[in-house]
Amino acid sequence: MAFRRSPERWANVLEVGEARREHAGLEEGMTQMDSFDIQGSRGAAKWQPGPEVAEQLSWYSQNLKEKTGHMKQMTQELEMYHNQVQDLKEEIERHNKDFQGTKQAYFQMLRAQLKSQSQAMSSQVQE
Repeated sequence: MAFRRSPERWANVLEVGEARREHAGLEEGMTQMDSFDIQGSRGAAKWQPGPEVAEQLSWYSQNLKEKTGHMKQMTQELEMYHNQVQDLKEEIERHNKDFQGTKQAYFQMLRAQLKSQSQAMSSQVQE
């Protein structure tokens, strides 16, 4: 939970969640629009549409293109955030390993000092 202590990291985590929710909502909307667009196309083949229907179909098609582009952009952003999170996890792991190594070296040094002090004391006692 170290990311909650850093406002920047927490903001990134929240952005990723928000992007995921938006992406899911857009996917659902795109599926509904695709279904409507296909049904509309079938109906258009059966009868000649009036200018209003053609205009509406054109608008839906343009809207679908815009939403698809936006969804692709959001997918790229989400992937970028996933990569950032992975990089941060790896960095934390590296720091933890470095800390463990430093801690072990420190305790080995303390043990060696205590051992040498103990030996010095015992040699003084024997003299």
